[in-house]
Amino acid sequence: MARPFLSTQFWQTISGRRRIVETVESGGFFGVPGLSDEQKNAYIAALKKMYDTPQWSTVRDRNGCVDIFNADADFVKFLEGQEAQIGGLMKELGFL
Repeated sequence: MARPFLSTQFWQTISGRRRIVETVESGGFFGVPGLSDEQKNAYIAALKKMYDTPQWSTVRDRNGCVDIFNADADFVKFLEGQEAQIGGLMKELGFL
């Protein structure tokens, strides 16, 4: 199983007839099975360094992204929350 280790997100609001639902459009990086903690931490450090550059700020702002950096266990927690939120919404709307 792949190891999730980083996500980036931007917020979207979806207007419906009955409600407004706020969701997070996310992108993430997943490591291959067997990725060592040392390798995972090196990727996280490299991506964090990139996130701290003015160039990333320019790209992020141009694309309407919010600066949210979830790494390692925080990313797993985020994914679990999204699964529960989206799954519940899909059940409520009759998709599941």
